[in-house]
Amino acid sequence: MINHIHLIWQLKPGNKPQDVKHSFMKFTDQMLKADLQKNHPKVLEHFYVGAKDRLFQIWERNDLSIEIKGDKVFNQKLNYIHQNPVKSGLCLFPEEYLYSSASLYVGNNSAWGWLKKWGVVKFVVRVAERCYP
Repeated sequence: MINHIHLIWQLKPGNKPQDVKHSFMKFTDQMLKADLQKNHPKVLEHFYVGAKDRLFQIWERNDLSIEIKGDKVFNQKLNYIHQNPVKSGLCLFPEEYLYSSASLYVGNNSAWGWLKKWGVVKFVVRVAERCYP
């Protein structure tokens, strides 16, 4: 999990998935580059691409983005996301991983104040997995 993220999100009415994804990628790209330039310039060098339209590329262009329909698929994806840091050896239990929503499901607490716990899913969500070098 040190080289990618998993997200499940629900779109508000009137938003297009590609627009939300583009905004998220652009914002996080800018924030990550600014932080790396300021605090870790040697790490930023690993993201150098020297392309015509950009010097650095944080996110890979070929992401996996799927639509989730139904409780069964949602629960499978959520379980996969929660187990990913365990399988990667970053923690023993999903709720121990700081950057996970698992603690919200186990003990109703989370380091992320804006994060919501989803019980029975009655909506369509999207999963975006982005990898970077």
